[in-house]
Amino acid sequence: MGAAGTPGAKGATGAAGPAGTPGATGAPGAAGPAGATGVAGTPGATGAAGTPGATGAAGTPGATGAAGAPGATGAAGAPGATGAAGTPGATGAVGEQGLAGATGANGNNAPSNIFECDGAACTTWTAPATATVGFIEVWGDGGGGGPAKIGGDSGGGGGGGGYVKIAVTFTANGTYTITCGSGGAGGTSPGIGSGGSGTGTQVQDPTSTIIVAASGGIGGAGSGVVAVGGAGGNNETLGANGTFLSTPGQPGRSAPDGYIGDGGAAGGGGGAGGYGGLGDSNGSNGGQPGGGGGAGTGAGSGWAGAPGRVVIYY
Repeated sequence: MGAAGTPGAKGATGAAGPAGTPGATGAPGAAGPAGATGVAGTPGATGAAGTPGATGAAGTPGATGAAGAPGATGAAGAPGATGAAGTPGATGAVGEQGLAGATGANGNNAPSNIFECDGAACTTWTAPATATVGFIEVWGDGGGGGPAKIGGDSGGGGGGGGYVKIAVTFTANGTYTITCGSGGAGGTSPGIGSGGSGTGTQVQDPTSTIIVAASGGIGGAGSGVVAVGGAGGNNETLGANGTFLSTPGQPGRSAPDGYIGDGGAAGGGGGAGGYGGLGDSNGSNGGQPGGGGGAGTGAGSGWAGAPGRVVIYY
């Protein structure tokens, strides 16, 4: 046979034939590689809460923390009710008298006028029509000092006059009678006599009733082993008015050998007692009102007591 000739041109494709009967399914092939992760789908709705589990056992407490800063102070609470009064304590001892206070202002009926007299100058006082209530102060006159003793030693000093102050309801236009001592004379008989005693001071109301009186001081002695000082004036308050203040005069000083006999002071802050003499001089009369006279020494006489005084506040 000869050599094959050159193939001819490919003819046109014929029409497809009818499909053949499918063959049996072959065995699965090996798995291919995993594809890329797809886009996440929309989340599903939240499921219902499950039943809570049982509470676990309490853990061990932690260490106590540091104390915090104190808080601001709260507002004060309302005061509590007052408690019942306690049993009163025992009364304490009386303290010393304090200083005198300042003089208060005059009240509607307080006295604003003063009448004053000393010794023999005192006679009467007539209350004005406007006088209602007030006070009367009286000082007794002082006793005279005793003369020197024989041998020149000092006599005893005279006693001071007493003092009284009373409250008074005055009788309008009434006349009050005043008797006021002029003071006891000093003793003049060395070794024998004594100083003269004060005669005292008193005030009578318009009915002649004595409403207040203060006695004079007693004269000092000028004899004896010890020349005794005169006693101070005692005090008397008479009539219906009450005593406001009353103090006795001080006694004169007694004078043993070589000692000077000073007079006693009047009560109520009245006159001071006179000094006892040194030698034949240098003694003194009692101070006004109501001071007792000083005693004499050497060959000297005693010194006179001072006159009494009346002061009326109306």
